[in-house]
Amino acid sequence: HKCTCLLISKGLATMMRRSSSIERLGRGLASLATCSSHASRFSNQALDPDWQVGGWYKVSANEVSIWSSPNGKAERVGCLQSSDEVLLVGLHGETSAAEPMGLVVPWSANSPTPGWMILEGPLIRRRLEGSWELKARYTVQSPATLRSGKALTSDWVGEVDPGDEVTVLELGFNEEQKPRLRMRICSGNGQVGWLSPLTSSGHQLLCPLNLLSEKVIDVHKQQSKNLQNFREVGAHVAISAGPRGSVTAMAGGRRTSFTPGSSVPWEVGGQYRILERLSFREDATICSKELGKFRAGQLAEVCDVQLVDQPRGTCPCALIRVIEGSDTGKQGWVLCTSKDGHDQVDTRNQLEAAKVHARLKQEEPEGMNNPMGNADVAKTVHVRRQHVTDKRQVVGRKSWKRLHCLSGVLRPCYRGYAPGKSRHGQDAARLLD
Repeated sequence: HKCTCLLISKGLATMMRRSSSIERLGRGLASLATCSSHASRFSNQALDPDWQVGGWYKVSANEVSIWSSPNGKAERVGCLQSSDEVLLVGLHGETSAAEPMGLVVPWSANSPTPGWMILEGPLIRRRLEGSWELKARYTVQSPATLRSGKALTSDWVGEVDPGDEVTVLELGFNEEQKPRLRMRICSGNGQVGWLSPLTSSGHQLLCPLNLLSEKVIDVHKQQSKNLQNFREVGAHVAISAGPRGSVTAMAGGRRTSFTPGSSVPWEVGGQYRILERLSFREDATICSKELGKFRAGQLAEVCDVQLVDQPRGTCPCALIRVIEGSDTGKQGWVLCTSKDGHDQVDTRNQLEAAKVHARLKQEEPEGMNNPMGNADVAKTVHVRRQHVTDKRQVVGRKSWKRLHCLSGVLRPCYRGYAPGKSRHGQDAARLLD
């Protein structure tokens, strides 16, 4: 009897150990399946169709060499590691049968030197948040200089100030000195020139949030009406913005672009973003039949604009047709402004870059046919530059520090960079290039 009990207890112990092992094996297989599922979802994410200058990309391999030039006699100037991030500022060989190479500016402590590298394989062809785009519209965060060419030594054209908005016409890089991303832009007053969205130390002169994208809805919802709110939001940007400038919030608020008696900012044929959920009707009168509601964030084309009398006064009413979004193809009349006068349809035209290109193309033959015109432009530029220089000399240091404080509200800082001070403690209130 005792032997039988002993055999039974040993058998039960063996079965329990096997059961525990099977349970651990099951948990391990379940964990492996979960990891495989996550990896599969990550690998199945859509890649970009091609490489884009101005895009931030992540390195997916270790010991990736970068070279001094794209040809075969180049020297090795650095090395990248997995998970490093690089900014693509130039392309070479994209039209040939050879593998395309890119000029990249690494954000890595191991390889701070820009250089050329093979793109396919070492990099994941998917742009990261904070990438710069063509035909986009950005807000100026710090004063910047506009120049006539990509080179940092080219002629002075003008300046943009904090709060200005600029439209991107072209992306490239300077070939002299340390390569950096250069951006040809058009400012709000029509000035065209080249600037750097980032300084050589990685400081952002422009906020990397495209105001022509759906993210403008988040900016529209933030109603910062006083300087304290601006400072709080600006501080949040400084904390959340990384080296490539991923923005989680920025000081914004509702804009009022139309006042009775002024010109209507919405043009027939223009394409604009719907900022709020809007009712659309059969015609421009307020008593007409309501056909439905447009969701915020969709892109619409303006087919007609009329000024209608409302109880609160004259209001622009537009016939719009949705061209991008869940309501694509639907059209109707909407009120462009709300009861308190703020914009319900954005006034930033998505076709602004194309309009500027057409204007510049039209002005080129006129400049060639009028040689004296170039001399007049150069003289005007010299006079304006001298005016700005005189103004800087008159304004005291205290005023400039105050200007810098206000202009630095939206400016992100990182890696120990303090607004208004350079790494050597000198006053850096005016960042031009």
